[in-house]
Amino acid sequence: MEKRTYDIRGMHCAACAAKVERAVKKIAGVSDVNVMLLKNSLSLIADESVVPYGMVEEAVKNAGYEAVVSDGSHRIQNADDSEVRKEKKQLLLSVVLTIMVALLSMGPDFGLVIFESPLNSGVGQLILTATVMWLQRKYFISAFNALKHLGCNMDTLVSMGSSVSFFYSMWVLNHVTDEMPLSVLHHEYPLFFESAAAIVTFVAIGKYFEQKAKVKTTDAVMKLYDLAPKFVRQKDGEQEKNIPLAAVKQGDILILKAGDQIGVDGTVIKGQGHVNESALTGESAPCKKEVGSKILSSGVVLDGYLEFEATAVGAETTLSKIIALVDEASSKKAPIARLADRIASVFVPAVITLAALTFLIWYFLIGAELTEAVNFSVSILVVSCPCALGLATPVAIMAGTGRAAGLGVLFKSPEIIEVMSRADTFVFDKTGTLTYGRMHAGEIVSCDGTPNSMIMLFAASLESHSDHPLARAVVESAGGIKPFPVENYRFEKGRGVMGTIGGTLYALGNERLVQYLGAALTEDQQEKISLWHSQGQDALILLKEKTVSALIAVGDEIKKDAKALIDNLKARQVRTLMLTGDHLEVAKYTARRLGISESEVSAGLMPEDKDLKIKDLQKEGRCVVMVGDGINDSVSLTRADVGVGLAGTSDIALSSCDVVLLHESLADVAKAWTLAKLIVRNIKENLFWAFIYNVIFIPVAAGVLYYPFGWHLNPGLGAMLMGCSSVCVCLNALRLGFVKIESINSESEDGEKVIMQKTLKIEGMHCEHCVAAVNKALCALPGAGDVKVSLDEKQATLSVPDMITDDMLKSAVESCGFKVEDIK
Repeated sequence: MEKRTYDIRGMHCAACAAKVERAVKKIAGVSDVNVMLLKNSLSLIADESVVPYGMVEEAVKNAGYEAVVSDGSHRIQNADDSEVRKEKKQLLLSVVLTIMVALLSMGPDFGLVIFESPLNSGVGQLILTATVMWLQRKYFISAFNALKHLGCNMDTLVSMGSSVSFFYSMWVLNHVTDEMPLSVLHHEYPLFFESAAAIVTFVAIGKYFEQKAKVKTTDAVMKLYDLAPKFVRQKDGEQEKNIPLAAVKQGDILILKAGDQIGVDGTVIKGQGHVNESALTGESAPCKKEVGSKILSSGVVLDGYLEFEATAVGAETTLSKIIALVDEASSKKAPIARLADRIASVFVPAVITLAALTFLIWYFLIGAELTEAVNFSVSILVVSCPCALGLATPVAIMAGTGRAAGLGVLFKSPEIIEVMSRADTFVFDKTGTLTYGRMHAGEIVSCDGTPNSMIMLFAASLESHSDHPLARAVVESAGGIKPFPVENYRFEKGRGVMGTIGGTLYALGNERLVQYLGAALTEDQQEKISLWHSQGQDALILLKEKTVSALIAVGDEIKKDAKALIDNLKARQVRTLMLTGDHLEVAKYTARRLGISESEVSAGLMPEDKDLKIKDLQKEGRCVVMVGDGINDSVSLTRADVGVGLAGTSDIALSSCDVVLLHESLADVAKAWTLAKLIVRNIKENLFWAFIYNVIFIPVAAGVLYYPFGWHLNPGLGAMLMGCSSVCVCLNALRLGFVKIESINSESEDGEKVIMQKTLKIEGMHCEHCVAAVNKALCALPGAGDVKVSLDEKQATLSVPDMITDDMLKSAVESCGFKVEDIK
């Protein structure tokens, strides 16, 4: 099975998209078909042994459209500049000609008579209208192509409305003579040429603004592409040369200087400097990079000189993976969109049928004049708009997921957004989630006389094969001692590790491992472990040949934003629970500090036990969000309605997570939940306006309010309203791109913001241009505020986070060509 993506040409509305989707779904061996009107794209999963290339293209062609295999760039395809300029000229000319038709038609009512002869006036309107219809012929061509394939789309409604008005007017004009007064064109022989021209012109205007609004909704996504440079510096021997980013290969040595944007992931091999990685990590403080440090694509070098080896290029870079995830999410449909899709698939035939019935009722049953019956019928055709229904969900998803990505939240699918918006229960793992997972070994108790150094050596030898936070703590606490080789290594899930060292079986783990091996703890050992647990420390037990050899206390630290998150969720009436494999007393200690009720804490759990707990919550009707570190929580993350991974960008492809938080900040859990609610609310607003538009204006166009109130729509006004409906939906979705979500916690670990006031004495400033240059350089520093540069005092004052060093301030100013004499 393989995933394929196609660019679709010729789609204009939701009915088009529905028709393409139906045609492709009929192909045997094709599944997971998604047609995106907003991106003019088709994605599917195909069995390559059954569906050769060309079969999908043929099915789409038979449906009246064109499919081209996508180049995989994920970018939204726009027409080339020459085509855009041509269409804009045609639109402007159409507007001018339509105004001229209106002047000929309605001018006499206001004393503006251009032709005294009604025949000349009518012929002039015919010629001008025919020109407008020729300029906007794409709507008629699209409708004809759909008709050839026994289908219909929005262009069918537009072309039918315009054509009926035009040909009916030609038939009426055939009865007009020069001898008649000009007033007959409004009474005995009314013409609808202005309606025929206005219909296609107003629709074209609406489409123009709709397209501009649609492009705006994709801005947040498109900004992700701009985080990568077009060219990078490659080291070639002792020389350096600029090469295209696409030409970089794994293992290449690249050079970074102040101001450079990073294009690929890698590892620093020479030099040092500071890098702003806030575009991906959200951490505004610069990250110091030195030999051995990891480099992430999209970062910006603030100062220094770095040489690094490329370890991930092309689609494997962090930035590319993020873009792929965002594109994947915006290329699928949310469940809430299915109703709109079903309606859109039958909408156009239903409208044509309704227009025909309206004409028959008004003309034959009510006995209205032919012109009135035609007016009502044509108005229904042009006021109806399936586009707004089709755009309601995708524009909101595109704008919302793009904005979320900019805030460091990646939703893997629209379904997850909808589910997360309904969440009422949040379940947290402890180690590595509510706590940093930066464990450190503390007190060591030898039970058989083994020296502490040897205890840590045996423990580090066993744990050197694991990446668990506890394992890292033991290895780091061993002080870099070279571990013993371990044979027959085995990991016991939820218990610990074991292996043979020098022919002797050693094991390291928790009390469940002791029971599993058939060993026993003495009363003194149990009391010591209980004491550690009451102090919030875990206990690792080292066993030698199934006998307890030593106890090691391991402590952790609660994340600075964990308490603020729990308080925020509780204030929003959300149930919060902690599920952990740690000892109950350790879990309770952490829960008390965070404000989680002890009744909502379950400890000593195996991964399968967490899974059962989440099942029980779901049986109660709870919508469960599980937040974990993605290492030991894969089962529960998958089981939960939404799995949130507090993964670093190196873990971006964590398959068990539905939502990935790039900032590694617990506060972003609340941010993701809020974003999901905002996106779903925006979709519902769009659907409401799309539905209510048709519910209100189709009956008005049919003349329901004509006899009671004298209200009716003419075809031109109907066309203008139809264009407005789609534009309004796009503009409403566009609001998501500007939504601001305040962080629930921006404090340091002691609860205080660490902001420092700095005064820089600067030499070399001679004019206001110099002042502007210094001001710009200082304002660009992450977290900088209250920047004031004085030419008279030759100094600059500002407030910066404590992470901004004096050297970095100096480097920022001196990069502009000035000298910093002193910093206070």
